[in-house]
Amino acid sequence: MNRFTAALASAMTAVALAPGAAASTHLTRAVSGPAVDRSALSVSHNWSGEQLTSRSPGTFQGVYGTWHVPRVRATVRDKYSSTWVGVDGSNNRHLIQTGTEGDSVHGRTVYYAWWEILPRTETLIRYTNGQPVQVRPGDAIKATVVKTSRPNVWKISLVDSTEGWRFQTTRRYSGPGTSAEWIQEATTHSGAVSPVPAFTPVTFARLAVAESGRWYWTALTKANAVALVQHRRLKAFPARLTSGTPQRFTVYYKR
Repeated sequence: MNRFTAALASAMTAVALAPGAAASTHLTRAVSGPAVDRSALSVSHNWSGEQLTSRSPGTFQGVYGTWHVPRVRATVRDKYSSTWVGVDGSNNRHLIQTGTEGDSVHGRTVYYAWWEILPRTETLIRYTNGQPVQVRPGDAIKATVVKTSRPNVWKISLVDSTEGWRFQTTRRYSGPGTSAEWIQEATTHSGAVSPVPAFTPVTFARLAVAESGRWYWTALTKANAVALVQHRRLKAFPARLTSGTPQRFTVYYKR
């Protein structure tokens, strides 16, 4: 087992970092250049959360985070949302990701787990009997997307500690690796971005990225924040970003 594979194995239970481990200074430099206004929020029509970006291909070889599945409000109008971590997508059309879904469909709430590699659509995570894995509001989730030592081969892992299931798959992915994200999203459905349903605050914690075969705690600042704006109205925003390691932040729905 090489060093990178060993780090991944540790990340499946707890990120392979000792408490207080230093963040990657290279990643800090990549996202905090002199032109960045740290007091400003980037704006997206479908994302809210935190993102790291780099101009150097291959910078991000993995992403890790935890959260508790947020509860969404049932509405007459169908609305879709997802909570996920991923690599790429912020500054390109590539993306490898995994997470949980919280939707309002026909006036009832629906929750499930999935993984996705663009441009293909999401794949539901299922038990061996073919039934979708159980996901409920409040469930404790651990998510890992990481490049293996094999060229263009990545591992996707999602663990629901509350329900007691663990998923892992190995897939080919050739994206540039120039961003990493922890996101609450207004999901695209039937080719269009959905209105985001009201959701309870969701906290992303133990934020880490892999670079050059090692895991690092993040060094996020206000410059990394992304707010969700739909029809010129702020609908979701990240707040309470901690400065110590490991970092955490919370995405709030704006009524």
